[in-house]
Parts: sequence; structure tokens; C-alpha cells
Amino acid sequence: MRRPKKRFSVVGLCLLGFIMAAPRPALAARLGDAKALFEQKKYTEAKALLEPLVVAEPANSSAAYFLGMTYYRQGGPASLDKARQWLGKAVRL
Repeated sequence: MRRPKKRFSVVGLCLLGFIMAAPRPALAARLGDAKALFEQKKYTEAKALLEPLVVAEPANSSAAYFLGMTYYRQGGPASLDKARQWLGKAVRL
């Protein structure tokens, strides 16, 4: 009669998966703030928000795109290499 305990474990795992897959409002708000800073040409501030965001959400193509565009707009050889890297990742996602 230990079968019901196993059922609760499966239900618990399903709920955990649902919670983990749910959108994270704080991260979404941070992306919105970064987009606003990018549009205001405040690239240093936008990059400061985007870099931790791409670490927290490595599959976020919008964050990768805006980080790549931020590096591109900052210019310079090192920035252009990073821009290419992040824009390429955004396309692959």
C-alpha cells in the first residue's frame, strides 16, 4: 500500500517543474528596463542589467540580442567581437 506515496512524489515533481517553468517577473522587468536604457542610448547601464540577465536565463534570446546590440553600439574591436558572439547566440536560440 505504498503506492499513494509515490503518486504524491510524481505530483510534487510536476508542480516543481511548473513553478520552475513559470516566467520570472523580476527578470522580465529587468529586460524591459534594459531595453528602455538601450533605446535611450545608455549602453553602459543597459549592459549592466543585461549581463546578469543572460547568466540567469541563458536561453533568453531577447536578452542575448540586446546585449549583442549594446556591445555593437559601444563600438571598438573588443566590443564588436562580443557583439558577434551574443548576436550569434540570439540567432541560435
